[in-house]
Amino acid sequence: RVPVPLVGVELAHLVGGRPAAREAGEIALAAAGGDSILRARAHAAILAWGAEDTREERQHAAATLELLAGREEEAPEAAGDALAILADSRLASGEGPAFDLLERALELDRSRPDFVVGSLEILAGNLRTADRIEESRACWRESLARLERSGYESRRVSTLVQSAFTELLAGDHRRAGDLLDIADRLAEGTLGPHAAGIT
Repeated sequence: RVPVPLVGVELAHLVGGRPAAREAGEIALAAAGGDSILRARAHAAILAWGAEDTREERQHAAATLELLAGREEEAPEAAGDALAILADSRLASGEGPAFDLLERALELDRSRPDFVVGSLEILAGNLRTADRIEESRACWRESLARLERSGYESRRVSTLVQSAFTELLAGDHRRAGDLLDIADRLAEGTLGPHAAGIT
């Protein structure tokens, strides 16, 4: 069961964007008191919904991981998010991929019964950046299968586009075109006609 203050961070983001989510996250931190697991989850919520830049992402990821050191399995969603976003921020800042962090994040994600894609897509993007195209393709295919099984239609649109880009890099133009056609139809069906034309 997710404590109410933590649910409020995502809701605040929906209503008021990242500044509102960050404020709600600070409230969740205060409400957590000395409970390190709740504090880690609050930092992870700010990381996901309230962080404005790479510096803030790293700050909250580091705080999450420090609070969960040796206890990651007690809050695998928070630890997985922190590891994956920390790895992604390292890539974005020019430090290169951190596959050790991503593999640990995915291991933690896979331990959760509610896991759908999470760090799997971040791993797919990092593999593509590192020119490990076949491994990236496999991750995107698994992501698409998991999203389809879970019924996350709107999320599938962006994943289809990312998968298509990866197929282009692999030289499979026909597969890329097929994926973009599916994404276009899905976008129109789930997000409305204004979302069509993504190709």
